[in-house]
Amino acid sequence: EMELVKNTIPVHIYNTAAMKYADLLFLKGGFARSLELTEKMLDRGDTPLPDVIELLRIKGHIYRFQRMYEKAELIYHSALKLVRNHGLWALEGKLYTNLTEATCMTDPEQSLQWYEKALEKNGQMDNGIEVGKAQAAASVATTAAGKPAQGELLARTAVMTAESTGYQSGKVFALLALAYAQKESGKPEEAAATLRQAKQLQLGIGVYHYLIPEQDEGCDDPD
Repeated sequence: EMELVKNTIPVHIYNTAAMKYADLLFLKGGFARSLELTEKMLDRGDTPLPDVIELLRIKGHIYRFQRMYEKAELIYHSALKLVRNHGLWALEGKLYTNLTEATCMTDPEQSLQWYEKALEKNGQMDNGIEVGKAQAAASVATTAAGKPAQGELLARTAVMTAESTGYQSGKVFALLALAYAQKESGKPEEAAATLRQAKQLQLGIGVYHYLIPEQDEGCDDPD
């Protein structure tokens, strides 16, 4: 409906509504349509720079949740460059978190370097949600680097952070990281129980259904 009247409303209002819609689409698994909308908005010449950066983040998410990690990393780097070039420091911490997430399985060592930056910047901004997401990704990176016991401790910290902020999706990420660490620690029954807990929570929030298979007695590596 807004598309029909987009020329009669302020650009930022249209972009805000359209970005929320694109965001919801990918959360629900509508990756193709979300990407189409995102690229359409990026092609507009009148999109304010903060919106461009947020659109790039959404585009990166679309690729990351489809396990296209190199593409996601490239997009996040592009957004981070814009942030640094234009001094939009309020967005910097989010991109450090995203880069931690994008590299946690493919390049754990680099991911943990991004994590240190994410922890520092998001801590300065008092952004507990981003801190918790970064902790979950760093847990995956730590486990992937062959240190599942440390990964488990970090995942439990991420669970507590998510609970303190009330961010339910963040708790799902943290539980998936915990299940992965438990599995790699040789605790398949604990991993399966944690995965069931994550699935129950995911069903309650109604998004990210693609992260957890409907029937899985073990534990897939979380993103």
